Amino acid sequence: MKIYNITEKKSLDDFGPGGSISFDSDTTTKRNTTTNKFGTFTTGSTTDNKAKGKAKGLAAFKADYDVPGDALDFGTAAVTKIASIKKGTTPKVEPKPVDKSYAGGGEIGPSQDQSGPPGETSGKIGDLLDMIAKPESGGRYDMVYPGRRRPQILDMTIADLIQDMKQRTRLTKSSASGRYQYIRKTLQGVTKSMGININKTKFTPKIQDEIVIYHLRRDHGLDRWLSGRTTDEDFLRRLSKTWAGLPDPKTGKSYYAGDGLNKSGVGAQASLNTLKGIRTGVA
Repeated sequence: MKIYNITEKKSLDDFGPGGSISFDSDTTTKRNTTTNKFGTFTTGSTTDNKAKGKAKGLAAFKADYDVPGDALDFGTAAVTKIASIKKGTTPKVEPKPVDKSYAGGGEIGPSQDQSGPPGETSGKIGDLLDMIAKPESGGRYDMVYPGRRRPQILDMTIADLIQDMKQRTRLTKSSASGRYQYIRKTLQGVTKSMGININKTKFTPKIQDEIVIYHLRRDHGLDRWLSGRTTDEDFLRRLSKTWAGLPDPKTGKSYYAGDGLNKSGVGAQASLNTLKGIRTGVA
């Protein structure tokens, strides 16, 4: 069976032969979502490419329940499985454990020397983390904006820290916390991607390093840079878009200069020299 008729409704139509899957268009967020007893799936913009967005929602549903078939195609096995899902006899697929040493998306395999003494990271990656942390927090794991120590955060679960961040933002206009000064939304996004249980995992120095290494590998091209396939300039530019204490090599200033909260704490050429030394092993 091929799903040939996608409409915008708040229900999931019959999956029988000739049936259709229906999606809800959220006019508030301008995102298409499926809303049904199976869950809610974000499916893309309502203005850019509706068909493509809805196809993504369908893919999310199929992935959650391990429904066979590519794209919008449903064969006999898929129809049979969907029937069991509707009866409530087939649960969602449990997410696979995340290999945090690989950090998902790295291209040269697991990074080496990621762990040293408790709360520290050694090797080239450790040197890179020191470079990022110095202008952000002075290298202190218990630092919160605006430049003050708050040792309590090291004993908080990440869920508790997120609530603490919300409260501090009302007073200081920023939720930046920890050695790498993560703001709340970024921390929530990265830890969710990692599969961390934020209700049980504390914001320890070790976890802070695991989070930043994962983030560097997933979003900043850490592996490509270490292997020489990304220039120091391009890598620094990516870093500067996340960490305001590092300069944009094009301007020599913080990527967020002028927002009233952030400014670069180190020069562009000095940063490039440091990156080259870390990557090549030549100080």
